[in-house]
Amino acid sequence: MDSPWHCAHHCTYTMTDNDTKKIVGMQTLDKRETENEKYQFIKKCGFERVLQDTRSNRNVLEAVTDAHLQIGDSMSKT
Repeated sequence: MDSPWHCAHHCTYTMTDNDTKKIVGMQTLDKRETENEKYQFIKKCGFERVLQDTRSNRNVLEAVTDAHLQIGDSMSKT
């Protein structure tokens, strides 16, 4: 998504079912859709959207992700 000397404008966030290994949710975002238009917020927004969308279709027992600070903060609030 982002690398040195380049600025990411889009993010595709996917959620997979650990048992079936199938993709159960996907969101593609433009950084201008986020609250702050900064790259670090696009990942949080993608996580929240794909989780909300996935929860409407299935029971989510656990979410495992990287150590992204904004996502951890979001998970601790819910």
